[in-house]
Amino acid sequence: FRTDNQQEFKYRRLNGAAVDYLEYRAGAGITYSPTNRIALDVSGGYSIQRQFNFERADTDFRTDPAPYVRLAFKAQF
Repeated sequence: FRTDNQQEFKYRRLNGAAVDYLEYRAGAGITYSPTNRIALDVSGGYSIQRQFNFERADTDFRTDPAPYVRLAFKAQF
């Protein structure tokens, strides 16, 4: 995907730059579905590595490992 073109962006050379995104995580989750039309998903784990690579701008960023939690409610009408 590409970044937005914004004048106040801290890294000007990344305006409109194409970016590759890579993430490794480990986790588990459960889904509770009382009916065929309703479901509740709960999951969590640890994001081991997240990397943003701007190849044309010759820049990449990595984040520190961090825990994550996901909660999703799905309903069909």
